Amino acid sequence: MAEITQERVEDRLPELQQLERTGLFSEAEIRAVIRKTLELEYGIQRRSLSKDSFIRYYEIELLELIQKRRARVGYTFKKDEIEDPMIRRIQSVFQRASIKWKAANVQLSKLFSSLLAFHSNKPGLWILAAKWEMEDCFSAESARQLFLRALRFHPRYPKLYEEYFRMELMHAEKLRKEKQEFEKADMDVALHTDDPLTWDYVARQELVIKSQPGEELPTTKQAKAKEAMWKCYMNFCMERFTKKTSSRLLRKKRLERTMATFWKAHELKLLPELQYRQLSKLLLYRELLKESLEVADAGVKLFRKSEEMWHVKLEAMISSKSQEISKVFNQAFEYLKPQ
Repeated sequence: MAEITQERVEDRLPELQQLERTGLFSEAEIRAVIRKTLELEYGIQRRSLSKDSFIRYYEIELLELIQKRRARVGYTFKKDEIEDPMIRRIQSVFQRASIKWKAANVQLSKLFSSLLAFHSNKPGLWILAAKWEMEDCFSAESARQLFLRALRFHPRYPKLYEEYFRMELMHAEKLRKEKQEFEKADMDVALHTDDPLTWDYVARQELVIKSQPGEELPTTKQAKAKEAMWKCYMNFCMERFTKKTSSRLLRKKRLERTMATFWKAHELKLLPELQYRQLSKLLLYRELLKESLEVADAGVKLFRKSEEMWHVKLEAMISSKSQEISKVFNQAFEYLKPQ
């Protein structure tokens, strides 16, 4: 970390030297700038970052001071060598911060509300807040409410009407495109009741729209229980199982749902070999050794001639530290040896 910080300070030396040569800063001030820069660079290079380290980033104030000094002495040259590198660094630092704290949208919305409570007499601030809601938070309704409130405070300000009209046009265009996409994707389910992909699509859409707790999946009574349908359903269960969640109860329910689906499909002998291998490896990756071994064992019983299936079972047994690895290896050799 010290080397990176030192390197970044050294990158600033050309513009600091220009500041001293042009007389905008004295030698003592340049030293003070370097000390302050070192301190703040260490702050934004730590593993445990804080927002304050980015907010207090020194070069913003330094840039303002340079502009004031330029105005005072009337020196307007070498901006591309002094200010431009600083501006690029400031943008880079705040871009890092925005990536690090992506979920700060709600806080910024609250900040705009507080600002407008104290500065309701500034139309530009209303426009800025509404644009934030529309373009960054994708909330047309919040943007609309802000514009309507702004127009009550500033009924004779033309720019507000222009921006409000532009926002409504953008929203209308977005709705129009969504309608077109929906019409393209629209399908008549009654014409495809025997198509497993149709039911897979419908089930996924229902889950997205309803988002019922407990991960209950829609049933497809009309579709026949055939291999392609069970394959889609099993893939869906595994996808849900791999999704991250901090809820132990939800993880448990997803595991139970996945295993119940697997055993039902296994009883019906409607799953391809690939899914036995995928599920066993997935469970092994999640350190569910018992379940992984059970799935691999079930797969081997159905696909005794598959080298990959035996390999998956042996891998699960090694991870489980089973005492019967040699026995199973010999069994695999018996089934796989050339006839």
